[in-house]
Amino acid sequence: MSDTEFRLARIESLLEKLLAAKPQPAKAAYRPDEFAALVGRSTRWVQARVSTGLIPRIKIAGTRNTLIPASALESFRAGK
Repeated sequence: MSDTEFRLARIESLLEKLLAAKPQPAKAAYRPDEFAALVGRSTRWVQARVSTGLIPRIKIAGTRNTLIPASALESFRAGK
């Protein structure tokens, strides 16, 4: 087996391992900018919907940070 054939076999082996790997688990909540990117809207649009209550939020105690639950993303994608 030549060096090139050996390298190709090694690459094929690594690709098979990568394809067989389990997908990353879904997140439980998203930052507003992540949510905006996933739904194709601006961060400002998402923050306006969060402030009016159209998109639910998780307030982190003791901070100004807000997270959006993953169920909101599923609902948004389903058109609810």
